[in-house]
Amino acid sequence: MHEVTARESFETFVRMHWSALMSIGVAISGSRAEAEDLVQTALTNAYPRWRRIRPEDALAYLRRSILNAHISRWRRHRGGELTVAE
Repeated sequence: MHEVTARESFETFVRMHWSALMSIGVAISGSRAEAEDLVQTALTNAYPRWRRIRPEDALAYLRRSILNAHISRWRRHRGGELTVAE
């Protein structure tokens, strides 16, 4: 029997769950373009760890990773000037 490699497993997961991951990203960010960046960041971070992520936990893991990526972006970009009324 052919053993499924981590890469094949990962690619199959991404194909099956891309829409759900994008929906999560859009819900968090409010933007499809930013959602694509968040999902790609989460997937890039998850791939090296894929063998250790249990299949039943993978969607929750990536959901949290998308949220963490969004929070990190928000923290980096919030340091700009704050305009206030006099």
